[in-house]
Order: sequence, then structure tokens, then C-alpha cells
Amino acid sequence: PAHLGWPHTVWLSFIELDKAAVGVGGIMEKSLAEKISVLADSMYIKLGNLEEAVLGAKDIEGTQDKGMYYRTRIFLGMQELRAVVDELETLIGSEYWPLPTYAEMLYSVI
Repeated sequence: PAHLGWPHTVWLSFIELDKAAVGVGGIMEKSLAEKISVLADSMYIKLGNLEEAVLGAKDIEGTQDKGMYYRTRIFLGMQELRAVVDELETLIGSEYWPLPTYAEMLYSVI
């Protein structure tokens, strides 16, 4: 996953800054790596919840009940996951992001 390579690079920058000079703390690098790590954990949990919700849909009978389930569990789960992934996209370098960005999809011509 993309989010694993980028924090590693940021952490290496932090370590190099720390070794290179006394008084250079690398606060930004450390903070960024920690934020990406927290968001990655959230993404992992939300993805698991969404997968579980999708599997749960097969047990629901009736079109209206199934529709309500999709609206309240699956659609909501997709929105929550999307919010986290969108934020990660803004923090992770494009060379580590394996998917087209929102801007690339919006403004590219096929």
C-alpha cells in the first residue's frame, strides 16, 4: 500500500536531519509521518467495517430492507472511508500514490 512507503521516506528524512545537526528537530517530518500513520489505521478499520457490511447484505431479504441497509450501512461506510482516503491523498507524494488523484480524474482527457 502507498501509505507504507511514504511515511518510511519521511521518517528517514527525520533521522537524517536529527543526525546532521543539533537543534534541527524534524518536527514537520515526525508530525507528518504520525498523521499518515493515524489515517492509515483509520482507513484499515473503515475498510474492514465496509467489507463486513457488504457481506452482511447477503443475509437481508426484501428489496426495501436491503435498500435501507445499503443506504445506512454501506453507503455511509463508503463515505467515511472516502473521507480518510481523500485526506491521505493530500499528504502522500504522488510517486507513492498508485491511483489517479481526484484532480487527475477530473481534469484528464482519455
